[in-house]
Amino acid sequence: MKNKMKNKIYKFLFTLCLGMLFAVGIPTQSQGAKYKHFNVSAKVEGENKVKLKWKKQPVVKYEIYRADVASGSLKTGTYKWIATISGKKTSFTDKTVRKDKRYSYKIKGYKNKNGKITYYYNPDVSAYTGLAKPEWFEYAHCDTETTGESIPLKFEMKENSFHPDGVVFYKKTSGKYKKIKSIKLKKNQYTANYTDRNVNFGKKYFYKMRTYRIEKGKKVYSKYSQPLKLCAINNKGDYTLHTFTQAELNVDSIIVSLTSNKGNGVLTFDLENLWMETDADNELCLSAYSLDNTNWVTTGKKVSLKEGETIYLRFTDNEGTPFYFAKDLAVRMEADYSGYHYLCDLEFATNTVTVWRNGEYYH
Repeated sequence: MKNKMKNKIYKFLFTLCLGMLFAVGIPTQSQGAKYKHFNVSAKVEGENKVKLKWKKQPVVKYEIYRADVASGSLKTGTYKWIATISGKKTSFTDKTVRKDKRYSYKIKGYKNKNGKITYYYNPDVSAYTGLAKPEWFEYAHCDTETTGESIPLKFEMKENSFHPDGVVFYKKTSGKYKKIKSIKLKKNQYTANYTDRNVNFGKKYFYKMRTYRIEKGKKVYSKYSQPLKLCAINNKGDYTLHTFTQAELNVDSIIVSLTSNKGNGVLTFDLENLWMETDADNELCLSAYSLDNTNWVTTGKKVSLKEGETIYLRFTDNEGTPFYFAKDLAVRMEADYSGYHYLCDLEFATNTVTVWRNGEYYH
């Protein structure tokens, strides 16, 4: 009876210790040891092969941990030990992966000196054993340098996955997408550029792309990227500014003309949102606008300027103070530029104007 009780106690203690061992898993900073980072790169070398590489660290051994990453949510699962290797190694090839799966890796290096343990570890690095879904570069919808005659497109490989043999660009205005360009990629080529010149000024287009690999003589494609909407207009508006009022004169208003040059989209001013940048003691306001410099309009919230058109703007001081230093004045106005949020900067001294997409609004 006593022996049976002892066996039960032994089994309980063994199970408890084993559970604690697995619960420990990857060492954490709460254990009081020293921690140091090192970088690890991952490269997919085949359907069942992922190679990890790093620079030599002063450790006696490495432990490799791997976690599955959910394909939809990209949620990382629990890290599990898969190998222990010598501290002399600077690479490890995982040959137990499966095709079209996403994995995340962590590597722990151990250094025990005079009873003090130092852990060397890397921020997690991921790999996908398939063709990753391509993505447009960040903020491509607002930072692509379009013109009225061309729209540039760019592919850039971002994820550690199968290296594609090529990338295909697609386009539509409505209806179905049609292939417009296929580009073969070299072995170590990770980017590709294509400029669509078959566009009409002012028209909006939708683009997609996907990559492919040649497997057993057939093309295997990735998923399509998200659609990208771009317009055939100057990404940065091209305008001409002329100041009619001479600088440093005692005047009660400043009149400027703004002309929209070739390739510009429709610029719509929000006349109620106006900032002044000046060293002078004036509180600037837009008091009126005109399309012919003769008939002036003092009411209304918004006014539009199309390619080839000119608008005249009259600025006065809120308190009626004369402008003694017109050359110091600069104005910033909010504007809608063919459906995008833009800012328009007018500098009276140099007769320069800058119309640019408000990056903070999109970023």
